[in-house]
Amino acid sequence: MYVPNQTIALGTPNVCHVTTQPQLPIYLVDQAGFSSFIRDTGCDEFKGYQNLGTGCIWLSTYTRNWIGAQYECQVMGGRLAVLDTPAKCKAVVERLNATQPKLPSLFVNALVSQSAWQWEGGASVNNTFWALGEPSSSNNNNRVIMNRDKGYLLDSVDWWAEYHFACQGPPKF
Repeated sequence: MYVPNQTIALGTPNVCHVTTQPQLPIYLVDQAGFSSFIRDTGCDEFKGYQNLGTGCIWLSTYTRNWIGAQYECQVMGGRLAVLDTPAKCKAVVERLNATQPKLPSLFVNALVSQSAWQWEGGASVNNTFWALGEPSSSNNNNRVIMNRDKGYLLDSVDWWAEYHFACQGPPKF
């Protein structure tokens, strides 16, 4: 029996006992192949989050402006993705490049604050993440997308433009 999200019902016949921690009856522990049905990625797969090795990410299939994208991520139990390390950025870019057809450009959670580009939480946006010629000096371009046409490097844009977006979810406990 495979139960989504690694929830297994065990116990007395005709009584449902549910656990969120994967548990096997002792007689199945050594059975080859059985444990392969049970995997816990640490991400909320019911909501569509994927574990990319650096955190739980969900990629939208629809567009919103930056405020709408923030709201949608909150509804999903997360926030717009914060790619504040090279490993996080690389993991998301690799996932985007592996997706066919290629996903459009998408919002992530960085903005200009007092003339400096920062991720939510205050970390500076690393210059190696920006596409050539970015960030723009335009006053209107105060939010960030991963631009498909520029290899998913960062590009500054207007907050009211609509793009797909990436949500970062909390790990499951």
